[in-house]
Amino acid sequence: MKRLVCLLMIGMFMICGCAQKVEEKKAVCRITNEGISDEMTIEAQNDTVMTSKSVMKLPFSLYGLTTDDEKAQFAEQMMAEFTEVDGIKITSESTNDEFILTLEVDYSVVAFESLLQLGMMSESDMDVEIISFEKTVEGLKTSGYTCE
Repeated sequence: MKRLVCLLMIGMFMICGCAQKVEEKKAVCRITNEGISDEMTIEAQNDTVMTSKSVMKLPFSLYGLTTDDEKAQFAEQMMAEFTEVDGIKITSESTNDEFILTLEVDYSVVAFESLLQLGMMSESDMDVEIISFEKTVEGLKTSGYTCE
């Protein structure tokens, strides 16, 4: 009887997909363009992106910012859009020469509509149920990023 119950449970797990192996994936993609650099780390399970972390470095000289007030106002404007979105954590720091913006996204929490409004997702992607790891990495490479 025990053996029959075990076989039934194994069969149920296989049917439900509960026994499916989860493959952890990670890519680190980098780009430097017109003085702005970005390093994006993407973590996924199978082909589903779970989180991303982007660290952008923006030189103040690129924007003609020289005074502390100008730099502070720039930092405030850059962060304002992202501060009230569930699933997005944003932090920043400034040096004398650059503004460093760190943007972390938890895709299990953030609403796709929020990503669309922020320009982080296109209208054509709204029909999907997941953010594809493979398509994301491919899109970054097409945009000039190098990924490892």
